[in-house]
Amino acid sequence: MKTFLKSILIFLISIAVFFFFIYASALIPQSSVRDNMAESAEFLCEDDVFPMVIGNIKATMIDRYADSITCNIAWNLGEGETLRSIMLDEFYTSFKQNENKNFRSSIMGEEVEDGSLTQYMRYWHGSASVVRFLSLILPLKGIYILNAVLLVIMAVFIVIRFARKKLYDCIAGFLLGLILTSSWFVPMSLEYTWVYLVFMADMLIVMSLHDRKREDLYIYLFLASGMITCFLDFLTTETLALTMPLLLAIRLDFKNANIKFMAKNAIFWGIGYVGCWVSKWIIAAAILGENVMPYITDHIAERLGGSIGDMPQMPLFAFIYSALMQNLTVLFPAGYGTGGVFAGVLILIAIAYFAYVYRKKEYDKSVSRSYMLIALIPYVRYIVLHNHSYIHHFFTCRAQCAVFMALIMAAFHVAELPKKGARKVAIRK
Repeated sequence: MKTFLKSILIFLISIAVFFFFIYASALIPQSSVRDNMAESAEFLCEDDVFPMVIGNIKATMIDRYADSITCNIAWNLGEGETLRSIMLDEFYTSFKQNENKNFRSSIMGEEVEDGSLTQYMRYWHGSASVVRFLSLILPLKGIYILNAVLLVIMAVFIVIRFARKKLYDCIAGFLLGLILTSSWFVPMSLEYTWVYLVFMADMLIVMSLHDRKREDLYIYLFLASGMITCFLDFLTTETLALTMPLLLAIRLDFKNANIKFMAKNAIFWGIGYVGCWVSKWIIAAAILGENVMPYITDHIAERLGGSIGDMPQMPLFAFIYSALMQNLTVLFPAGYGTGGVFAGVLILIAIAYFAYVYRKKEYDKSVSRSYMLIALIPYVRYIVLHNHSYIHHFFTCRAQCAVFMALIMAAFHVAELPKKGARKVAIRK
């Protein structure tokens, strides 16, 4: 009962903080952010809304389309009645031009044919509020650089903490996961960045709680993590905020390698994530004085299934298979052609070879099973949201960072590094 009451309190306080954070950002005068926002708009208009850094390599695609919308919402926050504004999350758009140019038109006050303010209320858009605050001092390019610096610092701190704890399997898994999901492109888009910041912060907090012997606070961390992910994210790689810290919590203490521990924390994360989302709709309905569900239900159905642009509708199983394959084949180095696919297969074979040839006589199978169960979470997401996962595979693929970390950690758990000068262990039948 005490845990339940604390969770309710954390949830309500968090919702209040989110609401007033957005409200405060909306009170910033447009004149205070105009110069940096105008520079941001010009920067976005220098390129396509989906530029690829390297040729036609999908994993190098940068989503400036979503970033343009985020900046557009940030610019229009507080226009008109403030409370209605922060609930509707309107942005100026026109079908006659791309969203980067729509953003520029909104700042310049240009009238575009069929241009109008369009609501985007199904998300909290906390990221737009962050952008509005940061635009007081930085243009978009500066925000990208700031995010890159933050991510590098956090990643370095994580690796240092792993090294101090002699968690060499975590170092290998963490770095391999980041490499195979081409994570060096993450800071080039606002949309990609938020969940990375959340899950890295979560991992540092998990280690801190473990050091202080306060593992009882994990459930509150996962609750808050789910809420913050919902508040900031645009539905990208949200599962990383669950899978990465959960893997680490098990690795730090193998007694956590059980269904009860994983389910409890996953449920609290899910309550935070879904509950935060629903709370936005309830607050919006109360403030707007209308039923907001028609704005939302069509989009939910679209994410679960439906047409993909001009592409004919596929049978369900073909759709799911295509979504899974799209997310697998875009990984590094598989996305770089036949040679890349071959290299990727070799990496998997090397992991399997190490785990099998050097496996221990005895090991706790519940630990390796727990790692593998967590590794399945991104694929469950791809199946459930197969439409979204198919269309946006160039960034949803990064949820598999946790898959590779889990594989490496499982391999190290069931095997042991051969000692220098020792003969290789024979393959057992």
